[in-house]
Parts: sequence; C-alpha cells; structure tokens
Amino acid sequence: MPLKALLVRKRKRIPFLPNPYHLLLRALTRAGVEYLVIGVSGINYFAKDARTLLSTADYDLFLRPTPENVARAWRTFQKCGYTVVIRRGDHKVALRKLPAKTRDQLVKEQKTLVAIGPYQLVAEGLLAISGFTFEQMKQHAVWMKDRELRFRFLVGSLQDLLESKRVADREKDRLFLARYKRLLLDG
Repeated sequence: MPLKALLVRKRKRIPFLPNPYHLLLRALTRAGVEYLVIGVSGINYFAKDARTLLSTADYDLFLRPTPENVARAWRTFQKCGYTVVIRRGDHKVALRKLPAKTRDQLVKEQKTLVAIGPYQLVAEGLLAISGFTFEQMKQHAVWMKDRELRFRFLVGSLQDLLESKRVADREKDRLFLARYKRLLLDG
C-alpha cells in the first residue's frame, strides 16, 4: 500500500468508556429521581485542571427527601446492580425490600442510602446535608452535561458546596477546605 494511502486512511475511533457514576446518574434521571451531585464529587466538576481534582472514596448525591423520591432512587439503585445499605449504629443493614413504613422512617430520620455497586463503586444518597435544604441547594445548582451519554444533571454550586463543608465543621471537612485553598492559591 502506498505511503499516501496509509496516511489518509481513517483512524479507528477509540472506544468510549463512560464514567460509571454517570451511567448511574443517567438511570436516576430517566427514573425521575430528583438529586443533586454534592460534596467532593460535586466540587470536582468545577476543577480548572487535573491538578485540582481531589479523590474521594464515594460519589455524593443529595436526594430530595420525600418518600416517593427515595423509593424511586432505591429501585434505580437496585436495577443498576447496586446493593443499598443504611447505617444502624456501628453496623450496616442491607435494604433488600423497601416497604412504605421503612421508606417513611428513612425520610423522617434523614438516613443516608449507601449504594454499593459493581466494582465496589459507592454512591451515597443523602437526605440531609449541613447548612442547606434540598430546595436551597437546588436554587443555585448548575446544569452539567455528559455529551457522550446524552443527558444533563444538576451539581450544587461551588460556593454552596464549599459552604456546606464549612458549616459541617467535621475534621475531614476542615482538612479538605485547607487543602482546597492551598490548591487554588498554588494553582
């Protein structure tokens, strides 16, 4: 084959490997679950470059804390191959079924749904966060788009996400905020 023909040949498209959390977000969106991406997961969407990305062990979602929304989220987690657990004291209890009484109690107690998925991916569906109601956080949320998977999702605003960490005032949040500040000043 002549050299020119080799150079002109169309390159094969590199296979697309989707973000596994975006696959879950797309399923939640299609199921009508109301959620916002929050925490470090949300803050990373505002990173200017790879140096300001921070790793975290899970992917945080703020679920609208209504019984119907919690039920939709639980069903979607299940359909996507995630096992949903809640913390009871020092133990984790799997939610294999979600009867109305349990669902209502989860909302009342503002429990976090911990969804453990394929490859030990962990998504936490929080029903309450420090400093904000769902509506307050949603008011300033920003739409993000996954062009490959063709869907949009809401992420809490950077200002609100950082404020929630400040208000929580846990040791890990203070350490995060100090590190984040160093990254921004050094970057």
